[in-house]
Amino acid sequence: VVLLMFLFSFLFFLVFFFFFKQKTAYEIGVRLVGSEMCIRDRRKIISEVRIMDRIALVIGNSDYSNVGKLNNPKNDADDIASILNKLNFDVTKIMDANLIDIQKSVNDFLQALDEYAVGVFFYAGHGMQIDGKNFIVPIDLKLSDKSKTMVSCYCLNSLLEGASSYKGKTLI
Repeated sequence: VVLLMFLFSFLFFLVFFFFFKQKTAYEIGVRLVGSEMCIRDRRKIISEVRIMDRIALVIGNSDYSNVGKLNNPKNDADDIASILNKLNFDVTKIMDANLIDIQKSVNDFLQALDEYAVGVFFYAGHGMQIDGKNFIVPIDLKLSDKSKTMVSCYCLNSLLEGASSYKGKTLI
């Protein structure tokens, strides 16, 4: 009886495996993570479409005009971007970004995250905390009073709030 149950389970597994293995992402409506496949269109065949499932935004700020310059952030950002590229991440690398560049790149990253399963955000450069909130310091920051400084930096809470709406995604 045990042997018969084992054989029945094994047979069920094989049928299940082969039935679903033959389906493409197009047919079953899901994204196959990191795979290559052929998708048949009624008019043409698109061969070997690489489906990227990982996205990364890498920012390295070194060349500050009004606060101390840093030596390592550009190198760190280059190294991280290189590693993520080797791991098949779709990487956007921004170097020496002002506030507008940071805001635009983060907004683009969050909008693009809809199409990806994994998102990585990496920042190297000056940062600060004001009233319990963490800020990325753009390269053109002019230190002033607290309220002007806060609106002249990028608040990481904006990134975290935007990313929190993506349930079922891995965010690093």
